[in-house]
Amino acid sequence: MKIVNDILFEAFYENKSVNFILKQDAKKDQQLTILLDYAIYMGEIFGKVYLNKSNNACAIIVDPKKKKITPKAILWNIKLIFKVIGVRGVLKALQREKVLKKYQPKRPFVYLWFIGVKSKEQGKGLGSLMLEEIINDYQGKAIHLETSTAANIPFYERHGFKKMAELNEVTGYPLFVYTYNNN
Repeated sequence: MKIVNDILFEAFYENKSVNFILKQDAKKDQQLTILLDYAIYMGEIFGKVYLNKSNNACAIIVDPKKKKITPKAILWNIKLIFKVIGVRGVLKALQREKVLKKYQPKRPFVYLWFIGVKSKEQGKGLGSLMLEEIINDYQGKAIHLETSTAANIPFYERHGFKKMAELNEVTGYPLFVYTYNNN
């Protein structure tokens, strides 16, 4: 799924949440590639990876109820710690996850981990089409996400997502938590 990695690499290269996780050394490109490969693997095994027919928009969904501990998932987590986050970064990542967990829906939900559109194709409705497909696929489940990009807020709100929280206590930057109640 190299094309998914390429789209998300471009879309999230300067993203505050993604950069919060990376070690912040000279290997940023390699770290981001590994992080996105990890997300793609998690989506393929425990959710769904979306790619539109034009190969210019994609998304990764993870269903927390489907997540299991498998030998391959353990290996991916070890790789993530040593090659992407760093041993020191694990604590701050876990602290952020603990805070975010408080805002997860109490009912069945899926986590919209990533959604991205190639920069040359943005503003043409491709992200909206992708989001509408995800909403249709998960009838009866809430869709949960975080964004550190304030410019994305109108996009999510236009599609019916409601703000659950605005945080910066662990991250040092505003992190917006949104949920779509898909009944």
